[in-house]
Amino acid sequence: MVKFIGEYNVKVDDKGRVIFPAAFKSIMPADESMKFVIRKDIYADCLEMYAEKERDRQSERVKSRLNITFNESHARFWRAYMHNSTIVEPDAKLGRF
Repeated sequence: MVKFIGEYNVKVDDKGRVIFPAAFKSIMPADESMKFVIRKDIYADCLEMYAEKERDRQSERVKSRLNITFNESHARFWRAYMHNSTIVEPDAKLGRF
């Protein structure tokens, strides 16, 4: 499994696309899915990006510690945690999403 570490500043083009960072592209195995989850951080003014499988694993770990059925603050946190997330897949040619 690939792990991404670091902070990267990227620009959004006039069509709202972002280029997949070259540092990330170079470590991706050819047979690995290029699906990622991008979400706005709950506490900071930034975006976070995770491989889809890693984000699923993290989400399950967080959810297992919450009682979203009977605890309103847990339910609000879970909604905030899952809010503003989207699955993206960079195009093969230029790595834009």
